[in-house]
Amino acid sequence: MAETLVETSKILRSEKNIDLVVCGIVKWTEEDFKQMIRATDIVPVLVSTEIVGLMAKVLQMGVYDVLLKPFQREQLVFAVGRALEDRRLKIENFFLKDKLGLGSGIDFPLSELVELRRKADNRRKGA
Repeated sequence: MAETLVETSKILRSEKNIDLVVCGIVKWTEEDFKQMIRATDIVPVLVSTEIVGLMAKVLQMGVYDVLLKPFQREQLVFAVGRALEDRRLKIENFFLKDKLGLGSGIDFPLSELVELRRKADNRRKGA
């Protein structure tokens, strides 16, 4: 959990496995969002806001989905489920393209990603 862009950036740069980012628009600037979205790349970002006019803008910046406040718990659960499924499908697509030699669209071997994930899982199990 993070309350500021600096804290969020530290978490995103860490070796932690991050599957989803959920944040609200409070004091973040457009550049802050662009920076976070670039840092997350394959990690979906859900944003909540009370400002209808910001919805289209953050979606154009690359945010996965926007929840208009006030939202119900079920809306959040549904949005999180969709975002995680979308991420899973993207990773699967990269993996299959790499296996078929079609080019995965990423500039490093997928085996490195799998190895990093295994190391992180092992660290988590050992902790």
